[in-house]
Amino acid sequence: MSSKPIRIGFVGLSTQGWASDTLAPPLFQEPVSSQYTLVAVSTTNPKSAATTAQKYTEMKRAAGAGDDDVKAYHGSASQIASDRDADMIAVVVNSISQKDAALSVIEAGKNLFIEWPVGKNLSETQELADAVKRSGTRCLVGLQMRFGGYVRKIKEIIDSGKIGKVLSTTFIDSYPADFPVWGPRVLSSRVYTLSSANGATLFDAAGGHTIDTLRHLFGAVDLASITTGLFINQYPIVQVIDPITPQATGETVEQDTPHQIAFSGLFIEGIAFNVHIRAALPAGASRLWWVVDGDKGSLRVEDDMPLLMTSNPKLFLNGERVDIEEEAPWKKVSRAYESFAAGGKSHATLEDALATKEIMEAIKENAVPTTVAV
Repeated sequence: MSSKPIRIGFVGLSTQGWASDTLAPPLFQEPVSSQYTLVAVSTTNPKSAATTAQKYTEMKRAAGAGDDDVKAYHGSASQIASDRDADMIAVVVNSISQKDAALSVIEAGKNLFIEWPVGKNLSETQELADAVKRSGTRCLVGLQMRFGGYVRKIKEIIDSGKIGKVLSTTFIDSYPADFPVWGPRVLSSRVYTLSSANGATLFDAAGGHTIDTLRHLFGAVDLASITTGLFINQYPIVQVIDPITPQATGETVEQDTPHQIAFSGLFIEGIAFNVHIRAALPAGASRLWWVVDGDKGSLRVEDDMPLLMTSNPKLFLNGERVDIEEEAPWKKVSRAYESFAAGGKSHATLEDALATKEIMEAIKENAVPTTVAV
């Protein structure tokens, strides 16, 4: 690959929020700061664009990652996509807006970084994959849980043969009731996640990352083996929360998405899997519990944070704690950037996104949707 840094721009990066906390920091830390340089940002309006560009210009200079200003764009993603000084554009907007923004990038002949869920549905993901294939560009997909230090250690232990032939894996992922998405309360800015049509439900987000992580470790899934899943909606009416106060606004909205999701099946290699993803659990409940059983031993992961929030869970091999170097939440993103810059094959691609979406479609086709208000 070229020794010149990849000049990257962002659609949807702002001064705060998840992308600011997780996707931006690696750009100002070695080794990623030598592999990439941030050249532009695009937001919804000129004021936020200017503020965001100023913040990252200052961070860039403080990190010694370049002296040039980060450019500010607003409005259509086609503007930043047309910037001749950008080699790659990251699309980190919500699922509703992903497809159109990503197509602008692909049509401009730029490489693409797109966050999961890569569009609202399988059809949109397929459309983006086809567009990238026609253009000859490359794509990095934000399915970065596979790069977590504990996942890498699990893969290392499995590959070493320490637990023998893997027989099964059980994965339970739980989100607290005070998390203002996918439960009895929702932030006003996240109301779109309550409609399955928008592709940002608990199943789309946590389910997608879970399935990709398991695929990365255990290979392809036998779609015909997927058993009837449970999709239970326990909060059909949800309170809207003001993101500033954060207090209930008095408004309620309907929700058609599940809070209890359970499915099982087999990987092509014959490994059985069972997954249960659940939301709105009380304080003190275990958040992440994951077991991998082999014919010579077992691995167990535990944490008081769910999958989408954890970085340093406890890992046990045959009941003994495994030492893993503690890492920042953005480290897995850093490894994804590094893989893409090196032309590696360990990062997630649109083909991985399609494979994950196809598994999710098979699960939904076998699911029994149920509404049981609590």
